Amino acid sequence: MKPSVLVSLGLIVTLLLSACAGAPTTEAPPTLAPSATPQPTVTPIPPSPTITSTATPRVTNIVIDGNSGDWGNYEALAYDPSGDAPQGSPDIEEVRAVINDQYVYLFIKLVDPAVTGKFDLGFETNSKPPDYFVTVWPREGRNVFAAGIGGSAEPNDAIATAQGDVVEVRFPRALVENKRISSFNIQIDLGGSVGDDMFEIRARALGEIEPTPLPGSQPKPEPSRVEFAAEDGHALVGYFYPSWKSNAPVVLLVHQYGLAQENWVKFGLVDWLQNWPPDGAAHGLFPAMPVDQSFAVFTLDLRGFGESGPAIPNNLSDEEFNQWGAGWVMDVKAAVEQVKSMPDVDANRIAIIGANNGADASVAACGDCLGVLALSAGSYAGLDTKTNAEKLDAEGKVVWCFSTEKSAGSDVATCSSLAGSQIKWINFPGDGRGMQLIRDDKAPEEIGQSILDFLAVVSSNVSAIAQKPADTSTSACFANETQLFASDFESGTNGWEFNPPSAWTVVADGGSKVLQGSGHVHANHPESWANVIWRLKVKIEKGRAHLNFHWDGDQRYLISFAANWTQAMKFPGGEMLKQVDLTHATGQWHVVEISLLNGRLKVSTNGVQEVDHAESAPLGAGGIWLEVLEDSVVQFDDIHICQP
Repeated sequence: MKPSVLVSLGLIVTLLLSACAGAPTTEAPPTLAPSATPQPTVTPIPPSPTITSTATPRVTNIVIDGNSGDWGNYEALAYDPSGDAPQGSPDIEEVRAVINDQYVYLFIKLVDPAVTGKFDLGFETNSKPPDYFVTVWPREGRNVFAAGIGGSAEPNDAIATAQGDVVEVRFPRALVENKRISSFNIQIDLGGSVGDDMFEIRARALGEIEPTPLPGSQPKPEPSRVEFAAEDGHALVGYFYPSWKSNAPVVLLVHQYGLAQENWVKFGLVDWLQNWPPDGAAHGLFPAMPVDQSFAVFTLDLRGFGESGPAIPNNLSDEEFNQWGAGWVMDVKAAVEQVKSMPDVDANRIAIIGANNGADASVAACGDCLGVLALSAGSYAGLDTKTNAEKLDAEGKVVWCFSTEKSAGSDVATCSSLAGSQIKWINFPGDGRGMQLIRDDKAPEEIGQSILDFLAVVSSNVSAIAQKPADTSTSACFANETQLFASDFESGTNGWEFNPPSAWTVVADGGSKVLQGSGHVHANHPESWANVIWRLKVKIEKGRAHLNFHWDGDQRYLISFAANWTQAMKFPGGEMLKQVDLTHATGQWHVVEISLLNGRLKVSTNGVQEVDHAESAPLGAGGIWLEVLEDSVVQFDDIHICQP
């Protein structure tokens, strides 16, 4: 189906828009003229103006529900006489519009709000007739979108529409490639004829911003089923429960003999750790989780149990049982490695909670984890938990062991034998063992708070772990990487193409020469790479920059780097892959790393991972393109392309 071509009778709602302050404006890839010489002439520019504080922009608080109540702050842009529409069709009375840093909002008031129909919207960015089309059936919540006359019209989940006392429409500016909208047209499609229309309505941009969602306010997704394998090839199944936080710490849960990973969910531990939404309330046995805390959770079925069968046989000899114990250690090691590859987790902050034989296997298989909470460890299946715990303690890792005074198992003997600066034993009243410690009828009174205390200790112990941190002060290739490209601007700008050349200059900064761009300007390097890491130093004097990776014609990953956010988008199409609100201090150098390896787009700043996005259709090889935005001054230095 194609959107109707809007005729001259259509409603023309003209919007004179200036670029929204702070908005992630993007433009089509520029046509960059080849450099006239190997080193383009650079013209010095005046020093960067002093950055002054500005008022906090107003947040757009409009909910697309067909209710006009949240439009009170916005004036009507135009009115239309009643009675000029065919009988029984929508008769437009009033139009309002808001465009903020991310979305376009439309308000259409009808003379009779009970009447509905098909609304065709055509948006002009730099041409006539319109070059983008949105068609909505607001009462049904349906829509289609097409780029250009004759373009394929397809439903788009990013478009929202509703009809109540008014018709509301919202769509992301990325659909029109974040271009400046010069005007838009509306017509009521009557199935072969045109209904009501209005025209020549003008508005100015309000400089508003889209509200930042409250932490954990988005719907909690279903867990992901994960199939992986142990070192010996045994097939394993786990489930991943994400956190609402980006770069979240992870808790790996390892069940006991005779139970399965689903029991962690039944006993409420998974929901409590996720803390989604963060309500600041206690949950049964578990005390209130801090509202700013949320853990990602990974559970697994050990071999012989649940979905990681076949089932363990009965009547095993001690030797056979110990072989299973060795297998469970391999299972936990594989789970730790699997956790590192899960999306939006901090692979350097992994804690393990295990029960009974799962606790013994966890202490033996901690690997890169920060610590283990052992619920009733008993040195089962030939596993020497005392020796393994003391090894972890020597590495500065935390081991806590919980037992009960009347337990019939060997947990008291095992837990009491552990000694070390990072080891703690708590012997609770009662007779519960393993996962019974978090079951309502067996749980000690203080069990929930004790688990929370363990997690707090582990979280604060990151710096105590004996591991060499990555050098975040340099953008150079590491020793295990091959340098494919380097540019530090000490000897000029050979190989770079500038548009326009007059807006770029090489300036002195702390005894080094750096590249500086001012205003909306572009610099690119035409070489092409794939499966590489791009590292560079970036200093924002004011405004923001776009770091375009894998650029080839219309394709690129656009990384918007600003003082208060990092965004990752994919072109063509302008799909928003990830947005993270955080601080990058202005006037300071930041080492930014961007990579597309093994189907994952990752972005980190100063060693802190900000974006980790799984790409089902990764872009092909391409070059790098620096883009400085309007009213911006940004410096770049020490640019490297590294092959791992």
